Amino acid sequence: MPTAAVNDVEIYFEENGQGEPVLLVPASWWPSDTWNVGAVPFLSRRFKTITLDCRGTGRSSKATDGYTVECRAAMQSALRLAARSFKRWLSSGRTW
Repeated sequence: MPTAAVNDVEIYFEENGQGEPVLLVPASWWPSDTWNVGAVPFLSRRFKTITLDCRGTGRSSKATDGYTVECRAAMQSALRLAARSFKRWLSSGRTW
């Protein structure tokens, strides 16, 4: 089971396909498997898709303290994704 240590939390993630990375972040209460219905099979034909379970959901562990925006940067670093590899970022709800 691939995980990345982000501060005090183990974040579960999956990678599929090859090419430019596409990070698919679900709403904070959805598991990463949500993306496997349509988005990952379609996008992974052309891109490297990365899905993850947000803190406290699915196969990721739960944080002992609050949730912060800085977690996105820590996750990006843990997955070795450079900021320049993201052409667009859309965040809605309480993802982090």
